[in-house]
This record gives sequence, structure tokens and C-alpha cells, in this order.
Amino acid sequence: MTEPFLKTRLGETIDAPLLPPVTRGQKVVVPAGTTSLYRGARRVSKRAQTITVYSAYDGYLAQSRDGSLQSVRPSISWPGSGGYWVDCEVTVAIFEANGFTPVANTANVAAWEHYLAETETLPETVRP
Repeated sequence: MTEPFLKTRLGETIDAPLLPPVTRGQKVVVPAGTTSLYRGARRVSKRAQTITVYSAYDGYLAQSRDGSLQSVRPSISWPGSGGYWVDCEVTVAIFEANGFTPVANTANVAAWEHYLAETETLPETVRP
């Protein structure tokens, strides 16, 4: 599976921000080896688990300190053991394990294109 991508004004290729492929209440398989954030620490799952999504967040483009654009993956949250929340990026492995098709977040891309077109001082990586 290949993810959608964008080309910056300098011709660099970056991953397009994606929309989460799930909605609240949907069952999702999180495969073994997936990194998640639980109780403030990153952990890697040892086995696949089926979770019920509580919330899903869109992927988006973000500008880093050096001015380059980076794609932030969509993420999902679900209640874990002990009343703690588990957060996880929706990775390629999750897309493949559940048969999801990646869909680009075109609204976020359009907002960035509008911002960059109207900004006088563009970051070095996106100057025309």
C-alpha cells in the first residue's frame, strides 16, 4: 500500500495528511508491533488487539521550526486498562490490518496552499 503524497514548491515529496479511516464506536485491529502512548510512556504492543475507538483525529500538515512542512498522521484513542487512555497514530500497518484505504485530508492541504500563496515571507523550503 502506498500513501498519498504531496509535492512542495521545491519538488520535495512529503506524505499527504490523511483522514482517520474510523469513527467513534468502530472496532479496529491494532496489530502487534504498533507503538502507542499509555500512561505517558510509549509502548510497543506484543500482540494484536481489537479495540473500540473512542475518538479519531485528522492528520494534518504542520510547519517545523526550520520552516519545512511535515505530515502528521491521523490518530485514534481508546480506553485502556485501569481507566487510562491509549493514543496511537494510524500507521500503514493499521490501514493494512483493517483493509482501510488512505484518503488525503484535502481541506488541510487547501488551507496550507491558501496560506502559502498569501504569505509574503514563505519558509525557505516552500519558496517558489
